Amino acid sequence: MPDTFFTFRINHGGRFESYFDYVGGMVSVVPNIDPDLMSYFELLDMVKELGYPISSVLWYKLPNENAIALLETDHDVLKMFKLFVEKNVLQIDMFIQDIDIDMSLGDITSPLELGNDLKTAGNDLGAEGAMHLESDTDNSDPNYALSTDSDTESEALSDFRE
Repeated sequence: MPDTFFTFRINHGGRFESYFDYVGGMVSVVPNIDPDLMSYFELLDMVKELGYPISSVLWYKLPNENAIALLETDHDVLKMFKLFVEKNVLQIDMFIQDIDIDMSLGDITSPLELGNDLKTAGNDLGAEGAMHLESDTDNSDPNYALSTDSDTESEALSDFRE
């Protein structure tokens, strides 16, 4: 991708309460993300640097849509950046869903399951792993604390900037 840099707004420490209602937590802003240097495993390193286990689930908000998609592979990361380049959007809102590895698999509820079952949500959108939101409004929480101090945004996150 030609000299396009992105900013990640990583929502973490909160939880999905309903279809796309991510409540609580903080937002860490990571600027100057070079998509040519980013992979799924680099994202997992960011998750670890923020203090979450690599078993956490990563979601991102689709550009100019009220929908989110799951990040599980390098292919998903490449697809994400391609979508944002096509829409000329340079800020990516991401969500960390912390999963307790000791929980039984039956106890894990994805945001897709909270609003619809996974198969129905994917079919509604016509895209694998994504779901539409119920509202046409911006669902960002103005009460989130944007973290820019080095205590919240780990110094190691600077490794992901150019």
